[in-house]
Amino acid sequence: MKQVVSSVIEYRPDIDGLRALAVLAVLLFHADLGCRGGFVGVDIFFVISGFLISSLYSNSCMLAPLVSWNFGNVGFGALFQRVLSLS
Repeated sequence: MKQVVSSVIEYRPDIDGLRALAVLAVLLFHADLGCRGGFVGVDIFFVISGFLISSLYSNSCMLAPLVSWNFGNVGFGALFQRVLSLS
């Protein structure tokens, strides 16, 4: 019997809380409510986004290693596929 591995990442409330704090820092900075350094919130948000995206790619590579590059139809993967098809 073939074992099926799910590529869905389960919901992580801790990551959602960190994203909320990052957005709150940016909002407080733009509202001029005493929060200095709203760029830190943007940096945190980008790091979390990178973590989530790399987790998705890592899971998809574990499902089909070296068989297909399933990047989807959006983002960097689509651009990468278009560049490869031109050469």
